[in-house]
Parts: sequence; C-alpha cells; structure tokens
Amino acid sequence: MQVFVVVINIFFTSGNIFAQYDSSQGQLGDRVIMEIDHVPYTQRQLELYMLFKDMLSGREMIRTAGPESWYALLEEFRVDMIVNQEAVRLSSFQASAQMLAKAKEIFSKRRAVDSAAMSALQRLVVAPGNELDNFNITLRIEAFRRSKQRQAAIQDGRNSTTMVRTLRFSQWLKDLEERAVVRYFDGSMSYQEIHPSSR
Repeated sequence: MQVFVVVINIFFTSGNIFAQYDSSQGQLGDRVIMEIDHVPYTQRQLELYMLFKDMLSGREMIRTAGPESWYALLEEFRVDMIVNQEAVRLSSFQASAQMLAKAKEIFSKRRAVDSAAMSALQRLVVAPGNELDNFNITLRIEAFRRSKQRQAAIQDGRNSTTMVRTLRFSQWLKDLEERAVVRYFDGSMSYQEIHPSSR
C-alpha cells in the first residue's frame, strides 16, 4: 500500500472545501480524512459506515468514534473501502430487493431499541428512509468478502485446513491493499467530533 500524508489547511476543489464549519455554532461539520485511488472519503462517511456495519451485523455494542477508538476505526474503514472499490470495479454484486428489505428491518429494529445508535444517527443527520446507500455499501463489502473466502476454499480443496484458506484469503486482501494508493489528510489521525448540518 502506498501511503501519503497530505498537509492541507484550506483547499478548494469543485467548489468544496476539505473542512466544513458551521460558522453560527463554531462546530466542525465534516472533513475529508483520506483519499483512496483518487476517491476522497469524509469523517461522516466513516462514522456512518461503521455505524451501519455494526447495526446490520448484530454487534452487541456499536462502536462510536472517539479519541481512543479513532485509529482502529480509521484503519478498518480504509481496508473496507479498498474492498468496496474493487467490488464496484468488478461489478460483482448488486443487493436484491429482498436483501435490502431485510437490512432495513434489522436496522429499524436496532434503531428503535439502541439509544446510542439513535443518538449517533441524529448527530450525523440520517433521516428515516435515507439509509439505502449505506445498506448497499455494507452489503456489497460483506458479499464480496464471502465470495473471496468461498473461492479460497474451492481452490484449496475440501481437505484444506481453515488456516490455509485464511492465509489464501489474507494474501488476496494484502495484494489489494498493496496496489491501493492511500492519502491521509493532515489531522486525520486524530479524532474530532463532527456535527453535520441538515441544511
């Protein structure tokens, strides 16, 4: 993996800036934290993806972004977005209406009983009914990973050990990461709380 740290205070591109502030509240609205193969990703995208991933997977406690958890979430997001880009490039998966309906059901039930999830969704400005993109991304990444695991099992044969299959899958992921060009923006290694605007 090729990694660059980009030091940018204010940089304009297509009319947008890399950090958005709510001048009336003095709060950080969002910021670009990394770029993978020329595709920029913001902190809001990271927090939303990790939130949806945890809610749909049935994780007992969702992981919230904070100073202590930030680096681990940042690295997990980086890897998953590399996988997502590969899945999109190969056009290997499209969530069915049935899968999306099931994801919505799981998500809605969790949101109704999990106050931490509800609080995060409100802060990140996710209105009910606007979850489709995050459902698609989360389902695509999980399906692509499972596909690669099945391929590893087939290639190694039924008699191969779980360790051999895991190593083969890990090598595929390692190769994918090494091809990716990743740029971290200045300050992205440190957590900052964001408050996106609904406007």
